[in-house]
Amino acid sequence: NPMPHHYLGTSYLSRGMNEEAARESVISIELAEQKGDEHPLYIWARHNAAMAYFRMGDLDKARQYSLDALKKYSDHLDSHYMLAMVAGERSQWMDVLSYGVKYLELRDMFEKNPEKAGLVINATMNEGPAIHLLIGHARHALGEISEMEKEYQLAAELAGDKWQAWWNAGCFHLDRTGNLDRAGRYLEAALQEAPDQQEVWYMLAKLYSKKGIVQEEKRCLEKIWNLGTEDPVVLNRLASLCLEAGQGDFATRILEKMIRIDPSNYNAICSFGRLHQEQGNLENALGYFKRAVEVYPKGPEPWLHLGEISLELGQPSEARDFFERVLGLGGNALPAALYLCEIELRENRIVEFVNATDKILKELQLNRERAINGLADMVRVLEEIRNAVKDRPRLEAQADKVLALLRARVKEFAEAVGQGDQGGIDSRAPAH
Repeated sequence: NPMPHHYLGTSYLSRGMNEEAARESVISIELAEQKGDEHPLYIWARHNAAMAYFRMGDLDKARQYSLDALKKYSDHLDSHYMLAMVAGERSQWMDVLSYGVKYLELRDMFEKNPEKAGLVINATMNEGPAIHLLIGHARHALGEISEMEKEYQLAAELAGDKWQAWWNAGCFHLDRTGNLDRAGRYLEAALQEAPDQQEVWYMLAKLYSKKGIVQEEKRCLEKIWNLGTEDPVVLNRLASLCLEAGQGDFATRILEKMIRIDPSNYNAICSFGRLHQEQGNLENALGYFKRAVEVYPKGPEPWLHLGEISLELGQPSEARDFFERVLGLGGNALPAALYLCEIELRENRIVEFVNATDKILKELQLNRERAINGLADMVRVLEEIRNAVKDRPRLEAQADKVLALLRARVKEFAEAVGQGDQGGIDSRAPAH
């Protein structure tokens, strides 16, 4: 009997259990085919299968079951909807127009004449706004901007919550087309409709982040904070911006909330560590970074800060171990290698110093094929590195520190051997 499988699939679909929904819907379809049962119920089953596969990302099967339903009933509203959605995911804009326009025509007909649906269930009657938005995206792709605007306006007029239509349009242009000004206009329209909607403020924060306007990004995140968010992504970003702005007290309040929500929140623990490090509370900072390592040992950030603190405490061997761990994890390589340059140079380990410099050249994609005949040649290499990181203040400061130390070493060697044009170099140092 195919009917129980159909209703079970429908139940699974409503609960977001997509794999189970697809399985039961397909069983009901196959059993109905075996029996020659042409009841409209199994057109609905095909839509359920299509929807389940669409949610799971299997667009081919979503399309297959929708087309199969149209063979049974060419005016099946839900299948035209699904085919438009599949085409949208694939950026097949002409198909979006074909299936989308047909969906809207059928929707209008069934809305005015519901009896024409007969026993067929139209589950997507409320999806008009989504289809208008999708057609708008298609018009944009085809360069028909005025038509795009009309479709977005129709979506907003039809939507129960107008802000969602404008928000969706803004998200599309922010994430898909990259037109930030257009995205901003639609997000501002959404904000006019729903000034306290966290999703709108979040996308505005993302917009300003992409534009590089940090103060506006921070303002939007503060609004979400005031609305009572518990979103860890929002809280973590706001805490980081507060730390950068020197707002330690505000950052502390945010981080305490994050820890209350999730005591093992890796980002919050790292941020607390950075806060104490910047305030000079090195013992407290060490405690937080060690805790972060316990939570997620593969994260490079706490290892980097443990190295910085060890260096500040005059423990170069421990610092070296931490920085080498960072390089092994494949993250934060530039600062770790610059710190290693300082450590190796101070200890006159020239081969290791050259190797650390080589890692920096690799990370910055600078020329590594060069002859090094003395420390004076390394000065020119470090000058090139400093110029490459001049837009990153902390890295530039560390590069300047290493460069000053290297120049002092060159001077010392020159004075020792009585020649000022080149420093003597450790005989173990290889040529690059």
